[in-house]
Amino acid sequence: MTIDEFDKEYWKSGGFKTLDYFRREQFTLDYIGKHFGVTVEAVRFWFKDFFNSETDIRIKRKEVVINKMLEFAEKYGLEKFKEAYYYTAKYYYDIALSEAYVRGIFKEIKNEHQ
Repeated sequence: MTIDEFDKEYWKSGGFKTLDYFRREQFTLDYIGKHFGVTVEAVRFWFKDFFNSETDIRIKRKEVVINKMLEFAEKYGLEKFKEAYYYTAKYYYDIALSEAYVRGIFKEIKNEHQ
């Protein structure tokens, strides 16, 4: 698959620019797959195909950290999650918080005035 083909197929999800951003920012393979509506294996294939690399070990480490944070979030809730990670792991916190909303661990509160 070429970058142009990727952009045509996944333009609604942001195309190649979004994939490259997620890779550079080391989002989890699971998050990337859900964003584009594909499997983790497909994301691994894209990384190998587009970036000539296997999955970077830093991404694996990051996935482990974020998954542990998400386990904590499921067990203790949003307030404890913020207390535990906001100041100590801010970089991972932002990604894990986004992923927690995507996975439905935390629910967005709708403003009654909207």
